[in-house]
Amino acid sequence: MRQQEKNIKGFNILELLVVLAIIAVISATAYPNFNSWRKERIIRAAAIDIKNLLQNTSAQVQRGSYGFSQVELSVSETDRAVTAVSRGMKNDRLLSKIRDGASTWYTDAQNLRCRMSIDTGFDPDPDVPLDAEPYSYWSDDGSVNIDDNSDNDLMQVNVREFDNIALNFTGGEGAVCFSTDGSWYQGNGELENVNVLYICNKSLTYNQCGVSAVGEPNIEHENLYEISWTRFGNITMQKWARGKWALQ
Repeated sequence: MRQQEKNIKGFNILELLVVLAIIAVISATAYPNFNSWRKERIIRAAAIDIKNLLQNTSAQVQRGSYGFSQVELSVSETDRAVTAVSRGMKNDRLLSKIRDGASTWYTDAQNLRCRMSIDTGFDPDPDVPLDAEPYSYWSDDGSVNIDDNSDNDLMQVNVREFDNIALNFTGGEGAVCFSTDGSWYQGNGELENVNVLYICNKSLTYNQCGVSAVGEPNIEHENLYEISWTRFGNITMQKWARGKWALQ
């Protein structure tokens, strides 16, 4: 018997074009939402990273790993990339500075106590390398973690790099330093006399978070986070949503 031919019918060109048009419309409608969600995830992850770095750095002095610790935030003047570095000073080194009333720890505390980089003018012996004991300032510096040698990495200090975020300052750097009881707490640079940092998406329109003196955005941001701290290391994070700050 002859096998009955099956009635197989495929798509014609018009039907294929209609399907493709429907897919294009759905994709065009969904992409803005996906892109917005992606940006929000990037900025939120960066804000959490920086908050955790501040918390961990403050916790190191509470645990006794360090007597004095620092988080420095810097913005590259070339590509506006943000780098966050933590550092720590061992207790014995801190005590030697506290006991020396003639040291720059006291005489120029505003500029050198929460220092962000090695300054040759601070070196008591120019013939000795600045990174050699006993003249290096910080005992451990997270910036060594930026290379490819994992042997240099230290659990107590760290470094983070961000390409897609902006802060409330462009160029330059700022730092905050913590101590066990808050007595040696200090800010430096862009974070001198302030205890708050703003983080937002970097875009072609702006590369700085615009926030007024009263802590409200003065330009429209898709995502804006605020990280604040106290001298005792209490760190909080908030997000600007629907005209007010919401605790995260």
